[in-house]
Amino acid sequence: MRIIALLTLVLCPYLSPAQITIGTVTLPKVGDILEYQNFNNYTDTVAHRMSGEDRTWVFEGMDIVGRQEEAYRDIEGTALADSFPEANLLLDFGGFEAAGLRTMNTVELVGISTDDFGLGIGAAVNLDENFVIARRPLAYGDSSSDNFNASVTFSTDLIPNIDSFEIPIPGASLDSLRVVTSIARTDEVIGWGTATVFNETKEVLQMRRTETTSNSFEIGLLFLGQPLWLPADELLALLGGGGGGTDPGIPALGGEQMTTSYLFFTDDLKTSVIEFSENTTLDSLGAVIDIQITGRISGDITSANKELSFDDGGYRVYPNPANNYLDIECNLTIRDVNIYNMNGVLQFNLGTLGIGTHSLDIGNINSGVYIIKYINEESEVETRKFVKL
Repeated sequence: MRIIALLTLVLCPYLSPAQITIGTVTLPKVGDILEYQNFNNYTDTVAHRMSGEDRTWVFEGMDIVGRQEEAYRDIEGTALADSFPEANLLLDFGGFEAAGLRTMNTVELVGISTDDFGLGIGAAVNLDENFVIARRPLAYGDSSSDNFNASVTFSTDLIPNIDSFEIPIPGASLDSLRVVTSIARTDEVIGWGTATVFNETKEVLQMRRTETTSNSFEIGLLFLGQPLWLPADELLALLGGGGGGTDPGIPALGGEQMTTSYLFFTDDLKTSVIEFSENTTLDSLGAVIDIQITGRISGDITSANKELSFDDGGYRVYPNPANNYLDIECNLTIRDVNIYNMNGVLQFNLGTLGIGTHSLDIGNINSGVYIIKYINEESEVETRKFVKL
């Protein structure tokens, strides 16, 4: 008995599941293009939040709505190279072209190119300090926080008819405009275990990301030789105008938004396996009245797995999402097979499809969601959806 007990103590660490560490090999580098499939209207508001050790997550029923790419390009020879000499990456950040720095352990945001704020202006914005976008290695219990503030200042001459406004502050004159953006992010690795997405199971770490973004549009006054910055809405109210987005042409910028995301990483992919983002609506008392959950799935998962297709009653369509060709696999005969766009416009009339696999060229239809309508062997009308990339 003592020998058995001793063997149990020795072997238990090897028999028990163990958490993984996400290494630096998963950091994107120049030349990488990471592919995701986006989904929305996810109805399970609980599973992705479950955290802790040795967890089992199963995610299914995502409504795929489109494809997304993250490209990491060489900044050398581009317009941003001179503005950000320390950068070695060109990437997208919040819809803007950005300069990044890839180190041994991080991908960092160095600066942003603001090509257009709705006023036809452009500028290269350096951050006071680099903002960490991704950090490796990751292990259970890790946490990190980072933030940045960035502003772009430009002339009031860009606002039409700005000279016609009288400043109701004696001795003050319009001087300049600026856009201020602040982002604060906290990442916490709160769980580990296995995640199954469309029947593919991966060992994962679970990260919770909390991000607060605030934007403001300000108008600068020169008052007694000193700059005085006022929120655009307040100054326009003094001038008798409206808020942002009304005459004299100031865009609607402002407000604060907080997003909580849950990301699941594995040790052999540069993408996350799956991500969930929660957009929460509160009532006037701060109570939650609605949660909309969107997200994305690694293209490595979706491209290798036919479970994105439907398989119900002997009929299967794949790949889903599809690019140029869609295969309809039938184990039973279906008839009156038609494909419609979401406006109900007929795209294909396929008639009767017998047992076998039927390939359909969809390269000439627009990207979006489509409905397949058919009659099964029980004379029942059925409908299914697929996504054209």
